[in-house]
Amino acid sequence: MKNLMKFYSISISIIIIFYLNSSYAQRSSEPDESFGTNGYATTTFTDGSSGINKIMVLSDGSILAGGWAKVKDQDNNFNTGFALAKFDQYGGLIKSIVINDSLSNIEDFEILSDGNIIAVGQAVVVERTIRKSKGAIARFSPSLDLDQSFAHKGKKVFFDFENIIDIAIKGNKIYAVIPGDKFQLLPINPDGTVGDLVTTDIGPDNDISKKVQIANNGKILVAGISNSLYVMTQYNDDLTIDQTFGTNGIVNTGISADYDGIALTIQPDGKILLAGGTSWFGLFISRFNPDGSSDLNFGTNGTTSSTQPDDFDQATAIGLLSNGSIIVVGNGWQNSEFINGLMKFKQDGTQYLQFGTNGRSLFELDYTFEHIAIQEDDLIVTGGVFWYDDHNELFGRGSKMAVARFHSIDFGIYSPLENELWMAGEQYTIMWDFSAYSVYILLSEDGGSTFTKIINHIEDNDGEYVWNIPVNILSRKCVIRIQDAINLNNFIDSDLFKIKGYILTRITSNDEYEAFSVGKHGWRFANKIKKMWPESWWMNRREFDYANGIDPNTGDSYLIH
Repeated sequence: MKNLMKFYSISISIIIIFYLNSSYAQRSSEPDESFGTNGYATTTFTDGSSGINKIMVLSDGSILAGGWAKVKDQDNNFNTGFALAKFDQYGGLIKSIVINDSLSNIEDFEILSDGNIIAVGQAVVVERTIRKSKGAIARFSPSLDLDQSFAHKGKKVFFDFENIIDIAIKGNKIYAVIPGDKFQLLPINPDGTVGDLVTTDIGPDNDISKKVQIANNGKILVAGISNSLYVMTQYNDDLTIDQTFGTNGIVNTGISADYDGIALTIQPDGKILLAGGTSWFGLFISRFNPDGSSDLNFGTNGTTSSTQPDDFDQATAIGLLSNGSIIVVGNGWQNSEFINGLMKFKQDGTQYLQFGTNGRSLFELDYTFEHIAIQEDDLIVTGGVFWYDDHNELFGRGSKMAVARFHSIDFGIYSPLENELWMAGEQYTIMWDFSAYSVYILLSEDGGSTFTKIINHIEDNDGEYVWNIPVNILSRKCVIRIQDAINLNNFIDSDLFKIKGYILTRITSNDEYEAFSVGKHGWRFANKIKKMWPESWWMNRREFDYANGIDPNTGDSYLIH
């Protein structure tokens, strides 16, 4: 065999055209049509409007929602009460309950180890003919009955503060966030008795604690706002400040808190995700290491935001998919219209622009969702309200508790795009959406019958891989497969894609590259034919056998680089 490195060196660059699957099993951001009606479900309480403030997916696949609902008192006046509703995995209502009797609104709830439900929020009491808001707690059985053995007939009102806005459970202890002019954390025992209220003065101006989570190291993490900036602090078991966290126990993000939205969650590796809204760039997500330092591998200096102008102003909820991708619920105003929807970000903070339209998926009109839960199969469940016309309500609008379910995963390969031209010897990014941590990227050169080449094995799947396309892949029946490296029966395939010659190059005697266009029927060298191939070969349009590197005129074989 002749080696053109000695005489002329040929490299054949190629067009790779991926033909995307024409029908996906599902597309990310689209409603799950097996749930409710076209992905949405609502429930109506007897007397009036209702809404959801917290949503959770239970171990049996059912969905528990907590919030408020209007009920009539003995004088036929409307008052709101603690409301819970349980939906089955298809959006059908299993049971709902409203407890008024001074209870007003569930802000948050959690499940205890025995399956009972602890709900916290507001109560309304009358003091000297004046209605005032107070903090409240109630306990319900797994079947949504008020647990009469808890506190005072299942509930307790705290007269020393106006609300309880968030809770976290550690063992048999409940930690409650109390709004005020300082960070306030209240330990509550399973029977409803309380410990001492812990207050922390963060900054010179008013502080307000808003979210609480139990960190992976067992410490109690609280996030909120101080001096109009997003801040966090962390407590030890004895509720003293953890001095190893941030600077003297406090992390000041330096991000301006210009909206009410705030969301907090902790990754399996212990890293902290904090989301909210700022006038600087709207919706943002910041990631921190367990010690409170910024994770500089996330976004830009630890913070990311939408790449699109005029996007959501703030995040109100955040969730994690099994592959580490991040889902946020956001809202804002665009052209004087309220917008509300979902966004998806990769593990490194890069926004998935293939999610929805330009990286954003809006909810249907008349639905407002601010809360999120992620199922084990990575379906996204949102909770909020459905708005409808009701002349009996303020401003003529009533609301119903509403839940919806959306796909988060395409289970497809979506880069390169259809008819996009990729050149061999160049770098391009294969992009996909697939729920597996460890994946193989495989190549078939026989139309998908066998996958003989492993392009790469990726241990930490983030949905993309930069591929140096080889110049010696010459089959026209290629298929890319993304395969779960653990469960090999779980995979996604591209449709067939072609390899077709596009540019022919050679090294001249001066070691310079020359390029020649390639036509449909053969190699077209124009006035440079004689420098390489006999003119008769081009005139007769005899196609060069680039699979084997054979000159059709002479039968000589060449090593293709």
